[in-house]
Amino acid sequence: MRYSFENTLLESYSALSITQLRWIPVEIKVSLQRRQLWGDIIQEAYTLALEAYKKRLRGEKEVSNYCQRGLYACLKAYGYAKAEYGWHLREVPETEVKKG
Repeated sequence: MRYSFENTLLESYSALSITQLRWIPVEIKVSLQRRQLWGDIIQEAYTLALEAYKKRLRGEKEVSNYCQRGLYACLKAYGYAKAEYGWHLREVPETEVKKG
C-alpha cells in the first residue's frame, strides 16, 4: 500500500513516518501479518503523517518523534509491549481489558 500526495511537505512527512516502521522487529512484523494487522499499522503511519502536517510540526526530528510515539501507542493497543529484552505480545490486549 503506497499513497502519493501532491503536497511535497506531506509527501516527505509520509515517507518519514513509513521509515519508522523499520524499527519494528521482524518477529513483530510477522506476528502482525499473521494477525492481519500489518495494513492497519501502515494506515496508522500515513494518518500520523497527516496529523503531523495538520499540526504544522516542523523539522524531521519533531515529525519523527511524533510518528514514533503514535506507532508505539498503536502497537500497545494491539497488545504488544516493549520490555527491556525486546517486544512481546501480551495475553490480553489492552483494548479488550478496557472494554470489560
